[in-house]
Amino acid sequence: MTVDAVVRDGRDGAPGRDGRDGNDTPRENQINVVRILSDLKYIKERIDQMCKSGEDQDSRLDNVEKLTWAGASLVGLLTAIFIPIAVAAVKKWLGL
Repeated sequence: MTVDAVVRDGRDGAPGRDGRDGNDTPRENQINVVRILSDLKYIKERIDQMCKSGEDQDSRLDNVEKLTWAGASLVGLLTAIFIPIAVAAVKKWLGL
C-alpha cells in the first residue's frame, strides 16, 4: 500500500486518531472489546507472575536471614564458652 493510498484511506496517523474513521460497526466494537479484555487478562497474568516470583524471593531471603541469625548465635555461644577456657589454658601454660 502506498503513502497516497494510506492518506486517501483516512489512516494518515493524524494526532488523536488511531487510523480508523470512527464509524465502527457493532461487530468491530465487539472485536475491539474482546481484544482489550484479552490484553487486560494477559497483563493481569504477568503481574500475578511477577508478584509470585517476588513472594518466592522474599521467602528465600527470610530463610537466609534465619540461617544467618542461627549461625551468628551459634558462633556467639561457642565464643562465649571457648574463649574463657582458652584464656585459662594460656594462663596456666604461662604459669600466671
